Amino acid sequence: MARLAFALPGVPGEIPTIRLLLATDCSTSSGCPAGLTQKTAEISNRFMLASGYDPASLGIQTDDIFVLSRDGVQIPVTLYSEYGSDGHSPCLLYFHGGGFCTKTSPQYERLMSEYAAGAHCRVIFVHYRTSDRHLYPIPFNDCVDVLSSIVQNPSRYGINPQRIILGGDSAGGCLASGAALWCRDHQIPIRMQFLIYPMTDCRMQTKTDRKYWDAPLWNSPLSRRMWQIYLRKGIDEKHPGYASIQLENDLSDLVPAYIEVQEYDSLRDDGTEYADRLKEAGIPVELTENAGSIHGFDVLFWTDLSRTAMKKRIAALRREFAIDFLPVIQGQSVLSV
Repeated sequence: MARLAFALPGVPGEIPTIRLLLATDCSTSSGCPAGLTQKTAEISNRFMLASGYDPASLGIQTDDIFVLSRDGVQIPVTLYSEYGSDGHSPCLLYFHGGGFCTKTSPQYERLMSEYAAGAHCRVIFVHYRTSDRHLYPIPFNDCVDVLSSIVQNPSRYGINPQRIILGGDSAGGCLASGAALWCRDHQIPIRMQFLIYPMTDCRMQTKTDRKYWDAPLWNSPLSRRMWQIYLRKGIDEKHPGYASIQLENDLSDLVPAYIEVQEYDSLRDDGTEYADRLKEAGIPVELTENAGSIHGFDVLFWTDLSRTAMKKRIAALRREFAIDFLPVIQGQSVLSV
C-alpha cells in the first residue's frame, strides 16, 4: 500500500492534521513520508487552535494562563475544572500528541473536558512549543517547567500537590513518561503515569514498527520522520530517558502507570514493552489493549470503541485519585450509556 486511501466516516475535513496524515505518501525512497515536514507542520499549526466544542456542555469551565519558562518565554496553559470546584482538586497535568510538531487540535477540548468531569479533577493542559520550530529539549522543558510551577504554587492552580497525575497521548505520552522520570530524579511526588498509545522508543526496532508501516492515521514512517524532526540536534547523553523513556537503563522507583495501546498501531509495542520493563522493575502497571483500534481512534469520539476506552481511562484516574462515587454531571458525555 504505497499511498493511503483511507476514509474515516464523519471525520471533519477541516481538521488539517487528519487530512495531512490520511494523504501521507509512504513510498518515498528515504522511508520518510512526504506529507510530514517541518513546513507542513507549521501550516497545520496555523489552523489548530479553533474549536467548535463548548466545555460548558459538561459543566466545565476553562481558564487560560501563562507560565514563564526557564528561557523567559510565556507558555500558554489551559485549565479545565468543574463549576464550583473547591480549589484543592486532584490534578491531571496533560501533554498532547501530534508528533511533537503539531499544536493542540479541536478534539482535545472534548477529551480534557471528559477527564475533568468524569474524574472530578482539574486538568492542566500544556501548549508546549512544538518541534516544527523548537527542537528537543524545548518541548520537554516547557512541560517540566509547568510541572515545577504547579508543585511550587499549587494555590495558583487550585490543585492538591499530593494528587498529581502526569498524562499524555502519543508524543505527549513520551513527554509524560520522560517527565515522570524527571520527577523521580528530582524527588518530586506524583501519583501515576497516564499514557495513551505512547511513543516511548526513538530506536524504532519493535515488531509493530515493522508490521504497521502503512497503517492509517499514523504509522512507522511518520514516527521515523517525527523523531528526526524532534531530535534533529541530538539528545542529552546524561539523561537520554527524558527524550525517549526506553533509552533509560534504570526504571526503578518510578510511579505506577496506566498504559493504553491499540491493536493495529505501529506504536503498540512501544507501550507494551515499556509496561513489561516497568513490571520487571517492580512498578505496578495497568496495561489495556483496545481490540480493533488504530492510533488516534478516539478522534471518533461518538463510537462505541471510543466511549468504552474513555470509561476505562476515567476509571483509572478515579481509582488513583481515590474517588469512589460519580454523581450526575451536566450535559452528555461518553460516560452516559
